[in-house]
Amino acid sequence: MNDIVFYWSAWASWIWAAWIMDKGKIRTRTVFFSLIAIICSNHTFSIAGYTVNMTVLFFLFLSVFFILKKPFSKQIYLMIIGGETALGYASILLLSSFDPVLFILPVNVLTTIFLLCISYIVTNQPADKLFLVFFSTTVGEIIVGIIFGNLHLHYEIGMNGYLTRISLPFLIIAILSTLKTMVMKNKFV
Repeated sequence: MNDIVFYWSAWASWIWAAWIMDKGKIRTRTVFFSLIAIICSNHTFSIAGYTVNMTVLFFLFLSVFFILKKPFSKQIYLMIIGGETALGYASILLLSSFDPVLFILPVNVLTTIFLLCISYIVTNQPADKLFLVFFSTTVGEIIVGIIFGNLHLHYEIGMNGYLTRISLPFLIIAILSTLKTMVMKNKFV
């Protein structure tokens, strides 16, 4: 089963939100988004000759939904950084496709390190970090799909480890921000 990390993290976030979190808007949204991501992960559709996984569309809409709630200056900042990060993400995928021997680490690990480094350098809030991960991986996958399509190579947008590449940084950011919150509230010590 490909992308098992995604399924584990999505189900873990659903279980955490449904059974452990306090009732509120964040809990409801987390449960809803986790279940929709799991449902969309097995469905694909075709548009303009490209085969696209439904999770790409879901995470793109999720990113847009998130960014619209920010002030305008923050929107511009996050969109510029997200676009640049998407180009870097797409570059890593393209380089690994054309010359896989070039990289010592697997592509999933390399993209995770890249996304975490950029998100921790340019933002402070965990929600902004998650936006960068979701937006950059989604737009990066679309860029790679368009480039491969122009080269007349078949590439399914959102497949081939996309869900793993989006869930590994998500898990690390969620775990680190939870630990930071627990330490700040002295619940952990």
